Amino acid sequence: MMRTYEQWRNYRELELIRRHPPAKELLEVQILSLFRDIWGSWQNLWCSNNEPQISEITDSTGQTRWKIYEPTSDRTFQLESHQEVLTWLEQRHQ
Repeated sequence: MMRTYEQWRNYRELELIRRHPPAKELLEVQILSLFRDIWGSWQNLWCSNNEPQISEITDSTGQTRWKIYEPTSDRTFQLESHQEVLTWLEQRHQ
């Protein structure tokens, strides 16, 4: 089937329209991609924190203890008082 020049030009224009989304959609995709990259970088920075994680826990007898997880050594331990936690932190940073 032979196409006229006008038919061929219309066909090519329609093909180009389908291949390339409108500029607005491209901008939205680029912005979303940028936010995803920023969010991922922030999560990596936040989650790769090597600082100890300290939490206050109360056992079944009602006694308060301090649970410490140290990511650098992958160790978890408990201390009896707030003062012991402060002492441990001071020794850790010497």
